[in-house]
Amino acid sequence: MISSTCIAWIPVFNFMRLLKEAPNDFDICLEGFADAIGDLLLTSSSNIVNVKAEISEPSKLVVYDFYRTNENSGHPYVTWLKVTCSFEYDLESYNLRCGNSKFTEAELLYTFAPLELKSLILDAQIISQIAYPGRFSFAKGSIWVLEEKRYPTDALSGLTTDTIFSDEITWPEVEVFPMRDLVSWKPLLNLFLKGIPETPIERSISSLTHAIGSGGDELIFFAMQGLEAFYCRGHGDLRKQLSDKTKLFLGPWEDKNNVVGRLYDMRSKFVHGSFNLERWGNNLDIFNEKGFKERYSFYKSQLLAVRMLISTIHKCAKKDLTSVEFDYVMRTDARD
Repeated sequence: MISSTCIAWIPVFNFMRLLKEAPNDFDICLEGFADAIGDLLLTSSSNIVNVKAEISEPSKLVVYDFYRTNENSGHPYVTWLKVTCSFEYDLESYNLRCGNSKFTEAELLYTFAPLELKSLILDAQIISQIAYPGRFSFAKGSIWVLEEKRYPTDALSGLTTDTIFSDEITWPEVEVFPMRDLVSWKPLLNLFLKGIPETPIERSISSLTHAIGSGGDELIFFAMQGLEAFYCRGHGDLRKQLSDKTKLFLGPWEDKNNVVGRLYDMRSKFVHGSFNLERWGNNLDIFNEKGFKERYSFYKSQLLAVRMLISTIHKCAKKDLTSVEFDYVMRTDARD
C-alpha cells in the first residue's frame, strides 16, 4: 500500500460581521462545517483513511500564496480551516481500475491524491452553502504535499447574505441545518456520490448547487428549475401547481398578492425579451429610475425563489424524506 498525506488550507470569508442584522453564528457554522467535512470525505472516497479538520493559523508561506492568488482579499475577515487528509492506494489495483494504466507511485502521491482532495473539498464547500446559507464564502486556498503546493482549492462566493437576511422578504423562514446531518441524508449523498440526480428531490438539490455556483442573473432560473422539479408534475398549469403546493408544504405566505405568480412573470419577462437587460460590462454611473425599479423587482424575485428552494430542501432533510408526491394531500416516504 502507498500512503500519502495532503494538507488543504481553506480560507473562509466572514462578511456577516459587517451586517448589524445578521446573526452572530459564524463560528458555530464554521465549526459545523469542520465537524462534517471528515464524514463527507471518508464516505466519498475509499482511498481516504483519516481526516482531521481544525481551525488553525497557516504558515507565512501559505499566507503569501493566498495573497498571490487572491486579488483584493481582506485578510482580517478570513478564518483558516486546515484539513489534513491521509490516503492509501494499492498501486496495482488502482492501475487495473484505470484500464491497465502505468501510473507511478509519485503520480499517486503528488498528483492524484491532492486532485481528489481538491474535488471533494469543493463538494464540501457547496454543501456548506446549503447547510449554512449566507454565512460564509471561500477564497482560493491551497493543497500541499510535503511542504510543496500542488493545487489550489476553489473559490466559491456562494449565496449572498441578503439572500437570507432581508427586511422585505421573510417568507419562507430559512435557518441553518447541521451539515453533519445533511451529508448523511440519502438524496443529497446520492447526488454527490453519483453526480447525476435520479429523483425529484435530487433534481431540486442539483438545481440549488447550480444557483450556488452561478450567481448573477442566472440564479432565478436555477432556483425556479429546482422548485418546479420538486413541486410540479407533468405540464399542466405549473404556476398553479407551484403556488398551491408551496403553500401546503411551506405554509401560506403573508403577502396578499400571489408571490409565485410574480416569480413566473419576472422570469417570463427576462426569458422573452421584455426585461430591460443592462449590457454586459456596463460601468456607466447613470441612474435610471425605471430601470432601477425593474432591476430591484427582479432581484427580489431571485431572493424569494432561492429562499423557497432552500427552505424546501431543509424541510425534506429534517424529515428525512426520500420522495414527496402531491394530490393536494401530501404523501411522503422516509428512509427505513
